[in-house]
Amino acid sequence: MPTLYFERLIKEGSTKGKMAGVFINAELVGICGVTFETTLLPDAGEIIQMYVKPTSQHLGIGRALMRFMETVSLDCSIKTLVLGVEPSNKTAFGWYQGLGYRFDQVLSKEANVQYMKLSLL
Repeated sequence: MPTLYFERLIKEGSTKGKMAGVFINAELVGICGVTFETTLLPDAGEIIQMYVKPTSQHLGIGRALMRFMETVSLDCSIKTLVLGVEPSNKTAFGWYQGLGYRFDQVLSKEANVQYMKLSLL
């Protein structure tokens, strides 16, 4: 089985990315990961994993994870966060807009991904 991205970073003690999780009663209900190795923009981080179990949605977990990753990114001198959303996932697109992320047409060259970004400064 191949080594997963964040698994590799943890094993290496790398600072090139961060992963956070939320537990309720010892059950993992949400995760969010950011990489600082993105080539999309200079001095940017890229959210590459964001997931909250359906039974734990609408509790503020996703918002807390995203805000935490924004703070962690700032602490690592990251100026902008980017993320990709599938065009068919209008719910996620709207949710990220509610967090202040904006569609970036220049980054969205690929037809299957809509990139959004947020300035952290």
